[in-house]
Amino acid sequence: MDPSSGQSPPAAPSPLAATQLHAPLARLLRPLVRLCIRSGMTFPALAQLLRELFVNVAEHDFALDGKPQTDSRVSLLTGIHRKEVARLRGAGAPVNEVPATLSRTSAIIAHWLAAPEFTDAKGEPLPLPRTAEGDAPSFEALVAAITKDVRPRAVLDEWLDRKLVTIDAQDN
Repeated sequence: MDPSSGQSPPAAPSPLAATQLHAPLARLLRPLVRLCIRSGMTFPALAQLLRELFVNVAEHDFALDGKPQTDSRVSLLTGIHRKEVARLRGAGAPVNEVPATLSRTSAIIAHWLAAPEFTDAKGEPLPLPRTAEGDAPSFEALVAAITKDVRPRAVLDEWLDRKLVTIDAQDN
């Protein structure tokens, strides 16, 4: 313990301690992940936020007394590449803001609300059939306009489960 600061220096990380953290962290993070998914926060947005937090905590909470905190040391503590550490430290790594990454759901809904091919003359979103011939507006065309990585049926099933959409008698 450093008598001048009243704080113990950070202990060296042990591989065993990191392994023992796996199960408790999974239990702790599960509700957080549920909240993120429910709120539309994507994994890349959460990963970016965690990256910023790791750099911020390593920089401020694990600094050595009398020595400047270097990008190399922060990289060693966090496992984040030194160039990425330098970028984040140079940008100030705002840890209180969520990155502006839109979820696919948000992007698809925004497109449905704004794109002329999916809105009526008043600018209201059209009821969409699941599929349509040619260039006619459809739910499949809407999803395909945003992503090719997820099948429209998977998006529809998720939206039905979350009660974001309903299917009427005409299959719209």
